[in-house]
Amino acid sequence: MNKFFALLSSVLIASKLTKGETITVNWIVPDNDDPVRLPDKFKVGDTLVFEWAGYHNVAIHPLGGCDRTDADILGSASPVSYTFTEEDVGSKVFACDVGDHCARGQIIEATVTSDAMTDMETETETEMNNEMSVMEGETITVNWIVPDTDDPVKFPEEFKVGDTLVFEWAGYHNVAIHPKGGCDRSDADLLGSTSPVSYKFTEEDVGRKVFACDVGDHCARGQIIEASISSHTMTDMDKETETEMDKDTETEMDKEPETEMDTETDKEMDKDMEKTDEEMEKELEKEAEKEVGEEMMGEMKDEEQEEALESGTYQYINMFRNTLLVSIVVQCIIFV
Repeated sequence: MNKFFALLSSVLIASKLTKGETITVNWIVPDNDDPVRLPDKFKVGDTLVFEWAGYHNVAIHPLGGCDRTDADILGSASPVSYTFTEEDVGSKVFACDVGDHCARGQIIEATVTSDAMTDMETETETEMNNEMSVMEGETITVNWIVPDTDDPVKFPEEFKVGDTLVFEWAGYHNVAIHPKGGCDRSDADLLGSTSPVSYKFTEEDVGRKVFACDVGDHCARGQIIEASISSHTMTDMDKETETEMDKDTETEMDKEPETEMDTETDKEMDKDMEKTDEEMEKELEKEAEKEVGEEMMGEMKDEEQEEALESGTYQYINMFRNTLLVSIVVQCIIFV
């Protein structure tokens, strides 16, 4: 029993979801005297109601267009209704097969979509449309003259996809696109010779595009715009977000707290530096003392050497004197 109610609930929910709108169509020939805009986009579950006065009918054309081969006549008396199902997803053609009514425009080439397109998808489509509207860009009006010395003009040269250039002038000028750049008129595309002339940049224009006046020597005299076009992919919001992220990063780096470990490390490094300075001073003192000691030892050695020399000389003199006395004494004995 519970399974039965669950199944019944599912069927009721599904039927509720597939219930669409009822679209009433004023089914007439849309001629010039009474133009009619017939709807052409529908969803599964929508119901078309054809209403008319006069002599018409409603037929489905399987082969499309006004081809009546295998046509399925839905009705020849107003009103005629048709509800779209999942089998109709894609294209479906409704037409009037009376006379030349179809050829004169009494036809609906319907595009049918599944009702599986949820609200979320609809919101996504809306957001995309909003983004497309943002890409409309600016309208830049150009005073299209020869920028000579008497009337100098600075033409704009940087644009984005979606921007529109409007060239305005008085006198005899024109606007041409030069595919080869500069004032080269080869394969030039003349946009117009009557003011104003407009040009809207698209994604295909991203890069460089040259606009010039091909009247006389106007281009050579400076009536030329060498435009630089950038894509509108990176919006102003993206740029602002990127700038804010850069600022936040800089702020976080500036405000990054110093941890206890960092503080202790700094203190240890300072102590090591102090120790190093003390050790260097002690080593310098030791070296100075060593040098002084060596100098003193050197002086003492010099004095000892002098004393030794003096002592040796004195001994030599005494020995020489004694030898001489002995020699004299021996000679005296001999002569006696």
